[in-house]
Amino acid sequence: MTSREERCHSIHILFNLRRYTFRIEIRRLDIAVSCGLPGIIQFMKQVGDVR
Repeated sequence: MTSREERCHSIHILFNLRRYTFRIEIRRLDIAVSCGLPGIIQFMKQVGDVR
């Protein structure tokens, strides 16, 4: 496997991971909304940490 293929492969894995974490974030956002503004602020911080 060439380095370019490797990079594409890891990007693909990262993308799948992002999609997976995104699904978790949506669920967490529901919780955050029910918790009000402090929950939303906490959610934004967590999203910042993921990137």
